[in-house]
Amino acid sequence: MPELALRFILNNPTVSTMIPGMRKLSHVESNIAAGDAGPLPDELYQQLKQHRWVRKPTPWSQ
Repeated sequence: MPELALRFILNNPTVSTMIPGMRKLSHVESNIAAGDAGPLPDELYQQLKQHRWVRKPTPWSQ
């Protein structure tokens, strides 16, 4: 699931930085592997994007 989430984020060109969790060396290695794999294939990205929650910003979060 973390790999899927990181690769989903890589599909978004407006995101320039991600700060993934990395308590263990295995987490770092998994995160590097996800980054090396790159963005998700477009077909899968489009399917997953349908489940994305797009919310309106509240006044205090702008």
